[in-house]
Amino acid sequence: IRKDYHNFLVGEALRDAESVISDVRMRGVSEQARFITGYGRIRMDLFQMLESYGLEPTYELGNDGVIVVVIE
Repeated sequence: IRKDYHNFLVGEALRDAESVISDVRMRGVSEQARFITGYGRIRMDLFQMLESYGLEPTYELGNDGVIVVVIE
């Protein structure tokens, strides 16, 4: 899964990411997601939201404007 949140408002990005998490969990699969956020507010808020869902997000090696997470 690859999502680019450039030009999104914070709330829009978080809602979209929640939808992605919900979809993956409802299908009962495990998938890696790459959330392209850049370095602003979305990056910080999305990282915290992913942790609140019990996930273990990390920043992409060499490009910490991208959050990588396995959704289970």
